[in-house]
Amino acid sequence: MGSKNETFISKKVFLRNKVRSHQLWQNFKDSLYNMPFTRSALGIVLLLLVAVLWVSSSFLIQYIFGKVNYDKPLFLTYISTSFFSLYLIPIFCNWLCCEHKTKLVPGTNRTRCYEEETVVNISKEEIFQTAEASTYSFRDEASTVPQQDFGISSRSTLKNYALNILQFGLLWLTANYVFNLALDRTSVASNSILSTLSSVFTLFLAAYFRVERLSWVKFLYVLLNFVGVVFVTWSDNASRGSRTLIGDFFSIFSALFYSFYVLFLQIRLLHSSPLDISELFGWMGLVMMICLLPIIFLWNILGFEKLALPSFQSFLFLIMNALIGTVLSDYLWALAVVFTSPVLATMALSLTIPLSTMVDTLQGKTLFSSIYMLGALCVFSGFVGLAWENRKEEMSREEIPAQI
Repeated sequence: MGSKNETFISKKVFLRNKVRSHQLWQNFKDSLYNMPFTRSALGIVLLLLVAVLWVSSSFLIQYIFGKVNYDKPLFLTYISTSFFSLYLIPIFCNWLCCEHKTKLVPGTNRTRCYEEETVVNISKEEIFQTAEASTYSFRDEASTVPQQDFGISSRSTLKNYALNILQFGLLWLTANYVFNLALDRTSVASNSILSTLSSVFTLFLAAYFRVERLSWVKFLYVLLNFVGVVFVTWSDNASRGSRTLIGDFFSIFSALFYSFYVLFLQIRLLHSSPLDISELFGWMGLVMMICLLPIIFLWNILGFEKLALPSFQSFLFLIMNALIGTVLSDYLWALAVVFTSPVLATMALSLTIPLSTMVDTLQGKTLFSSIYMLGALCVFSGFVGLAWENRKEEMSREEIPAQI
């Protein structure tokens, strides 16, 4: 009897310490997110890190399609998307802990336990504070949203939750799959240039949906970035290859859907839906894992992409690409969207082009040219200039309450 009481007390102390440690970590994140300069700087650092991860993933995909000879863009997209479901592991562990806690502590409500144990990376208040720093609309909408927990407590919330996950997954899947199709049907140079139109689309769409201010200064920075991409891409003679009109269309289509994907993340999910980013990616991965499987078999029957199981080596590279180029990079990029702005986040896509050329140069495949240097300078100048412009807008909004 004594040993059982000691076990009960030790487990209760463990749970109490776990709650305290989580509260300390949450307080640290609150202080971090409430510092606008730190938040902006963190967002820019995340974008630079994501650009490096994307470049690494691009070279890994080229290795899978070329050296390993496993040219299956749909199956690669399926594996990468399915690995998002790894984010559901903490939720499953919390559920197990709550099941154990309800048996350990008599009278504990299972639903209340689950809501208390669910760890949220970005709370509702943090999202609204970030929205005030990065946008100038949706404030009235944000103030009318009820301050509820991230747990799903009603049928309407569950329906809205599932609808958001489905819409988010379709936008992400379409943008990424069409981008892979474009790589097979046009040159890398043309695809890179047209994909950079995503920042242009995002700039005008963000202004239309009143997510971000449209100004001539921002437009010039985006244009400078686009011109730099043109210079960098076309300075590499080896990347020109063959072009087709349908491939160019796919590149533009992918850029447009990527803009909608960014704005959907900023508007529908981070302003009006009780979703945690990691939980969102987790459920999206699970849904896409189930929904994409019939499409893979349908593509095999229609002859669009013949189904072939990868070798052990190919499978290892697919897993590595999914973890680096999708699970980690997309989560960090989503956080960067919250900390900065949709236009700056999409402009980070262009940073991968001079970085990729730099890697090729270090490997001895290409040589630096004056056109490349000028283009790289334009790309990074446009990115830094837009980041500084966003920071100036934040500072001006911070001064208004102080004057009042």
